[in-house]
Amino acid sequence: DVASAVTGEDVDAIITGDAVDPHHYEPSAKDLSRIKEADTVVANGGAYDAALYTAAEQDRIIYAIPLLDEHEHGHEHAHDHAHMPDSLD
Repeated sequence: DVASAVTGEDVDAIITGDAVDPHHYEPSAKDLSRIKEADTVVANGGAYDAALYTAAEQDRIIYAIPLLDEHEHGHEHAHDHAHMPDSLD
């Protein structure tokens, strides 16, 4: 869903739906082969996408969510909440 929204096209996704937690996903040899052959790779942009960064040419990767290290608020409060939504629905 995210990849289709980002690219505006139908995609052949490796991780689909919410059956797989991206934090625990380990790409198989087949997945890595598909990534190497892909015209475009849509990655979250977080550290758990590391396998994608070495498997795909950097100019073919689209980062769907900017890295949160540069996220700034216009207000002050304790940061005990996540800045990334659990779901993009």
